[in-house]
This record gives sequence, C-alpha cells and structure tokens, in this order.
Amino acid sequence: MIKKVSSTQKMIIIISLIVILVFLFFWFLIYLPSKKEVTRIKSQLSDLNNQIRQIEAITSQTTLTDEGIRIIRQRHQQLIDKFPQKEEESLRMLSDLAGNLNVELVSIKPQPKTVFLDQNKNAVEIEGRVCQKVFVSIEIKSLYKDLVKYIQTIKESLPAFISIEKLNIGKDRLQAPKLKVLLELNLFLLS
Repeated sequence: MIKKVSSTQKMIIIISLIVILVFLFFWFLIYLPSKKEVTRIKSQLSDLNNQIRQIEAITSQTTLTDEGIRIIRQRHQQLIDKFPQKEEESLRMLSDLAGNLNVELVSIKPQPKTVFLDQNKNAVEIEGRVCQKVFVSIEIKSLYKDLVKYIQTIKESLPAFISIEKLNIGKDRLQAPKLKVLLELNLFLLS
C-alpha cells in the first residue's frame, strides 16, 4: 500500500534536490576545472624544466643555437610569471581593467594569503617556491556584455593564475539595465 507524500515531504525532497544540484554545479563547473588548470600548469612547468635540463646537457656536448635555448627559457619564464610574488599588482590590475571595460567597481576585498595545499594536504611548491592563494571578493555593477568582457580579460591578461570560485548575478533595481555582481576568485602566487 503506497502512502501519499505530504506537501512538507515534497518540500523537503525539492530542497534536497536543489542542494544536491548546487553542490554538483559547484563541483563540476568550478572546483574540477580549477584543479585541472593548476595540475596542467604544474605539468607544463615540469616539462619545460626537463626540456631545459636536456638542452643544457646537449650544449655541454655540442654547440646548440642560443636562439633555441632563449625560446625555451622564455616559455619557462612565461609560466613562472603566471605566479607573481606579490598580489598588489594583480589587485591593481583588477581595478584598472574594470575601469577600462565600463565596469563599476563597488568594492574589492582581498583576504590574507594562505598556503595552497594539494589533495594530500601538502603545500604545493614549484621550483622551491611555495604556492599561495589570495581569496578576493569583488562587487561590481555593469551591463552583461561588459561583465563577460571583464571576466575574459582578467583570465587572459592578469599576470596571475586565477580561479573563479563564485559568481552571483542579480538585477540592480536602481540602475537598470545594469547588473549587481558578486565575483569571488582566488589569485595564485609564488613566494
């Protein structure tokens, strides 16, 4: 004999499903891509270090063009530069880019640096330097198209590796058609 589900039970089921969907959304669209990106950059850095060692071993045996070594060192430096030592430059660029892209920066709230840990709770190190992250909460007002440009630009041109942790978009009732946006991200640094 099947009992009917009461409205309270239906509400509990719906809320449970929403919570599960939000968790899955966060897990698959935010956490996993960020984790994969850090792993990819670490892998690229390790590959470039191995290439440099191989080239240095070859150059001790024969003469290799300086241009080849310069290009590999330049690629290596580009990856290292994605992890700046100080967060001030990256924070200043977040503000400057907002102004250049018609995005009104309401507030920017960085948290203190913390050591970035891998899945085994060990500090992540690259070339003997500890990877740290800075959580930053940014409140902005902008049109949707300007918001999209802003996010694309900070991912492409910011001299730090970033991961966007949260993005809340709502209507700004006072300045329609602008949106009120809360953007939370992590900046990754090497020190």
